[in-house]
Amino acid sequence: MATRAERPDSPVYRSLRHPRPQRTVSAIWTKQRPPTRAAGEFLRIVEGWNGEN
Repeated sequence: MATRAERPDSPVYRSLRHPRPQRTVSAIWTKQRPPTRAAGEFLRIVEGWNGEN
């Protein structure tokens, strides 16, 4: 999270340059308990990622 620097020794956000770090997102659930609506929405959003987010 980027914030305005209040003091000279406060942390500063810096965007990472190429190559940007990449991660694999996984989601699992048991057969007896299907995902909730919130989990389903999360999966829908994650499936829409194209690697640039």
